Amino acid sequence: MLQKSRRDAEAENRRIANELVNELLEHRRVLQAEHDEVSALTRHAENEAQRMASSDYQTRSAIEALGSKLAALTEVVLQLGAAKEAEKAFSFTEATKEQPRPGEKSREKLFPSQEPTAAPSIALPATPSAPVALMKTLRRLIPEYSGEDRSPIVLENFLARLTDYLNVDTRTAEFAVSFGWAYLRKDAEVWYRENQRTIGESWRLFIDGLRETFKSSNYETVARQKIDTLTQGTKSFEEYLAEFRTLASQINMTDQERAHRFVTGLNSRIRLQVMLDRADTNFKAAIEAGAVAANVFAAQRRPYYGVYSKKRRT
Repeated sequence: MLQKSRRDAEAENRRIANELVNELLEHRRVLQAEHDEVSALTRHAENEAQRMASSDYQTRSAIEALGSKLAALTEVVLQLGAAKEAEKAFSFTEATKEQPRPGEKSREKLFPSQEPTAAPSIALPATPSAPVALMKTLRRLIPEYSGEDRSPIVLENFLARLTDYLNVDTRTAEFAVSFGWAYLRKDAEVWYRENQRTIGESWRLFIDGLRETFKSSNYETVARQKIDTLTQGTKSFEEYLAEFRTLASQINMTDQERAHRFVTGLNSRIRLQVMLDRADTNFKAAIEAGAVAANVFAAQRRPYYGVYSKKRRT
């Protein structure tokens, strides 16, 4: 009797043990299925983020290409308009050659011919003012100049834009220095105020003084020092790229050196992805790979609520 009770107890214990094992196996199977679902959703999210980032970059590239073409077409239209105005000016000058307008001699002294490497000289044809739309367009292109960076590229761009406008607005050209002074800021404005009596309305003294004062002889050394210490940090990828391009335009660098310096300054995750893509030896390829990586990482930082997350919340 005692042996029978012991066998019954052992049988009951085995049954309970088997049930526990089956429950554990079922629980493990459920956990594995949920883990597989989470992994699949994560991979899907990463693939979608990469696809969207690549699509966004291609769209931006297409928009930039269209913008460049539009700018080129606009430039052609402006040149055609300028050519027509010049033709009209020539005809008008021939008709009035025997009766020159008052003040022509003073203008010739004010705007002497310049060397080919200098900023474009201001042409003063005896013609009525250019179309208002053209003058407004050229006037909007004139940037302000502060002289703080001592970059010859920035200075020559300012002088070129200024003379482009003065070449079509003949009335303003008579007061070119006073007009140009309105676009000076900070150090450049202080310089003009200090030398205003000496410069007067002499265009030659104005541009020569700007070049002598703000065209630094060691600008390339300064730009190289800045670019060597430039890093992305908290800046967006686009902000870092714009700042890098500004400095790189002032330095004589090979494409491989430019790509290496650009990749070195990127944040670690983006830099690693660019190097894994083997795009760190070509500047254009480095920009494209860096833009894709930056968009992917930005998409990953945004919260993702998939099917599994909704199921868990309910």
